[in-house]
Amino acid sequence: MGWFKPSKHGLGGNALPFNAAVLDYIKSATATGLSQVILAAHWEWYLEDRTQNEQFQTALRLTVRAIQAAGCHAYILIDVPQFPFNPPRAYVMNALLGKPTSPLVIDTAQYMADTALQRPILSALIGYGVTVIDPTEFFTDASGIISPIDNVGALYFDKDHLTCHGSQRLKASFNSILQSEN
Repeated sequence: MGWFKPSKHGLGGNALPFNAAVLDYIKSATATGLSQVILAAHWEWYLEDRTQNEQFQTALRLTVRAIQAAGCHAYILIDVPQFPFNPPRAYVMNALLGKPTSPLVIDTAQYMADTALQRPILSALIGYGVTVIDPTEFFTDASGIISPIDNVGALYFDKDHLTCHGSQRLKASFNSILQSEN
């Protein structure tokens, strides 16, 4: 609330009235039973410009407080793992060139490094009554490897957006949220 990141991507200044409209919707929807709101974003993108971090953090706290004042519990989803390459394209290129696909993964250490800016900031919101959802366990195998595919298919359609199949990895965390409402 009350802040946007200037960028060639996104809504720009139109984010302010858009966000206000979303909050108005949340307020009106509480009358029909809405009690939980999940905030998901590419948090690292918002935090990469360290000169605006304090403004962003203040705006995020205001957003959380506004959601809570509307009568809802706020959940925040830490960024899902991202890849330094486009997985579908890389897999196709490796297959066409006869190269192995085994190096087309990241490990948990890389994922933790990639989300290092957001983790303490989002975790600090727990003190404001927010529940933070960490997707690490849903994407990491027993050996600490995060792959953009599984035995069913692609989890990503580019380096940081999940396919429908990939989003199913988060289903367990969302099911527990939805079940707690009933």
